[in-house]
Amino acid sequence: MDTSHFLYHYNITLRNRINPNGKEIRGVKPIIKDTCFEYNFENELDFLDVFDVNKSELYQDGDSDIYTDYIFRGHKDSTWDLLPSVYRKKQEELDKDYKNRINTYASGNGATQYNEVNNFALFVKEIDNLGFSITDCSHKTIQFLDKKSNINGGNLLKNNDMFSFPKETQLSELALAQHYGVGTRLLDFTKNPFTALFFASENAYPFSRLIKPNDKRIGIWVIPKLLIDAIAQERFLKYVDVKKFQNSYIAAQKGVFLHYFPSSDSYLDLDFKEDITLKLDGLLTANYKNEYINKLINEHIGKPMLFTLPHSNLLPIAKRLKQLNVSWATLMPSLDGVKKEVLRQNEKPYSNDI
Repeated sequence: MDTSHFLYHYNITLRNRINPNGKEIRGVKPIIKDTCFEYNFENELDFLDVFDVNKSELYQDGDSDIYTDYIFRGHKDSTWDLLPSVYRKKQEELDKDYKNRINTYASGNGATQYNEVNNFALFVKEIDNLGFSITDCSHKTIQFLDKKSNINGGNLLKNNDMFSFPKETQLSELALAQHYGVGTRLLDFTKNPFTALFFASENAYPFSRLIKPNDKRIGIWVIPKLLIDAIAQERFLKYVDVKKFQNSYIAAQKGVFLHYFPSSDSYLDLDFKEDITLKLDGLLTANYKNEYINKLINEHIGKPMLFTLPHSNLLPIAKRLKQLNVSWATLMPSLDGVKKEVLRQNEKPYSNDI
């Protein structure tokens, strides 16, 4: 859809505002950073109310009654980057030489690209062995895995599986791999803020440390769906909402994924070859040539938001999540999820503290 149709489709008028200037939320003023508005909360009740659609200014859209859709991602450490798992270990190395990063990415070469395809091929091979349906394209990727002993760093470019990975038909399986902990170029989000809050606070365990001095904070990234749709008009950015059939965990967690690293062969056909970024918030706040998209972002949508809370405030958060029935048993509806919840209840001070 072109820009004019995009604006018409979303009925964007000068009345519609999401957060263009960093509005005050729950009495907390944002710190305006290059790639986000950061809200540092000290009170856990205000923090919880941020995500309550019936209470929070987050969902109020100026003079408009249009409901604002967001996606959320929780980090146990608010300083962590919005960066796909496959790139995290290589970030410092890649950041040292920007030009080399571009060349490596464009060629489909290097350890990061190889490891991602290799691990994905292992993943789809095993789910194929279990009798689950996989795409024909992924079956060919398995064949690549079986032949990998003939591949070395000098001829990866010649291998179609490396150069064209991932294909459009593989995104659902790539999302499934990401969901189950395989390193990929996708970033996983949720449509439910309390799911993001659960994982952020759960990963901040052990709670026994929380009563001690601790300057760590959890972070909940909040990104307007409209911002993603706008950027997707100018840059490679895909919102991946996979089918929930046989994906009960993704369904329970209301999981969605963002894909902003095109395959190497697609990358060569794009216009932004010298404007690649590893961090998603950098992509979402870049200056674009299209004046209408810039106007839409700067005057109507605003930047991504990052809400933070000290680890020492997480016990009341855990209590509230328990009241909301957000647990391993509900987010992983299976006997494995029940087991994890039983262990969680036994290991943590729920009986006395919440």
